[in-house]
Amino acid sequence: MAIEFHCTQCGQMLRVADSSAGKGARCPGCKTVMVVPAAGDLASRSLPPLNQPAISQPVAPAAPPPAPQQPAAPGQDDLFAYLKQAVTPNAPPPAAYQQPGAYQQPAAAPFADKPANPFGDQAAASANPYASPAPVAYSAYPSQPGELGLPWETKPPGLGVWWETSQMCLSDAESAFRRMRQYGGIGSPMLYAVFGLLLGFVGQTAWSLPAMMFEAFAGPAANPAGGQVAGMEVMVQLLLNGLITVVWATGGLLISAGVTHLCLMLVGGAHQGYETTYRVTAFTAGSIAWLSVVPCFGPLIALVMTLICQIQGLAQAHETTAGRAAAAVLLPVAFCLVVVVAGFIAAVAVIANL
Repeated sequence: MAIEFHCTQCGQMLRVADSSAGKGARCPGCKTVMVVPAAGDLASRSLPPLNQPAISQPVAPAAPPPAPQQPAAPGQDDLFAYLKQAVTPNAPPPAAYQQPGAYQQPAAAPFADKPANPFGDQAAASANPYASPAPVAYSAYPSQPGELGLPWETKPPGLGVWWETSQMCLSDAESAFRRMRQYGGIGSPMLYAVFGLLLGFVGQTAWSLPAMMFEAFAGPAANPAGGQVAGMEVMVQLLLNGLITVVWATGGLLISAGVTHLCLMLVGGAHQGYETTYRVTAFTAGSIAWLSVVPCFGPLIALVMTLICQIQGLAQAHETTAGRAAAAVLLPVAFCLVVVVAGFIAAVAVIANL
């Protein structure tokens, strides 16, 4: 039985013996060499020529080209987009996160509507969220003590203002003299000192006057002229004490402040002028003098409080240490004690030699 098949080039019908299955055959028309199919194959099957590779299995169709990648959904993570955002902080976020309701890179730092500096202008916010915070320029506070001023310096003079200033100096001398104005003239402090010393004099006279009156008018019936003389002596003594108080409140405090300022210069604590020292001395004297109203121990209490208050006041007003302020206050006291003791010893020696 013969095998019939068509030429793959010219289509001519070819016929070969069964024994030629799988062998090569040449078309007599176009001279193309091809493989003879097996006997069971269709006679009309077109076979490829021997000079072309035979395809034993059907080739699957090529895969379609990949569709353009769609942006990731807002709920999915884009690793490379996040890496790009971390490396370049100013780069815009991925397109998937620019949809309404999704994450948006903030245009300004949090709390940009609030001033970054409570004492000055708001610092400019950086566009880079990873940048270091911008330095903030703070406005300096007044460095001079007493910038606000004591009540006597800021309000009209009066009994209530004097009492308020005195209570401030007695309760917290450091804060009071820190508020005191270092400069501003000596008229206002002098008036305050006169006011306070006169009030102390009046109070001291109030509790000592009964004893003075009893001494003056104890025996007027026995000696009426003597009683009148005693009464005149009491009045003269009162006027003299009042005059001494006024003189001390004016000229005496000027001299005392000068001596204190000189001692403060010697110990290296005078960082301000004489006017500052006088203001401390005057406000101290005007605030403490009324303590002499206390019977018996009033003058001693007033002396101790004056030393303490003046030391704290000088330390704050001159911006120096308490040790130097104490040395400036106590040096004149020590000098006076030395002079008194030396005078007493000299007097005793003179009396002994008589």
